Amino acid sequence: MANITQTEDQKRILDSEKTPVFLVDADGQTTHVVLPIADARRLFDDDLRRELQVGFDEADRGELLGWDPERIKAKGLELLRKRHEGA
Repeated sequence: MANITQTEDQKRILDSEKTPVFLVDADGQTTHVVLPIADARRLFDDDLRRELQVGFDEADRGELLGWDPERIKAKGLELLRKRHEGA
């Protein structure tokens, strides 16, 4: 993780905003979103809960798969290959 010291101007803008701040590059493309750490933690926690709930629901329906590291690695490699092909 990188720690960046804010300039006074950045601190003033970030402190005055009530919504996330979007950083945009010279081409007008959003590159980063800055938001308070409490908001980030809440978003990450909400996302984790949502993803875990999918697994809990599958388990409740009896849709369980046995532990198969080779299958998991093969699936990960397939996803990685597809990501690189789409890049």
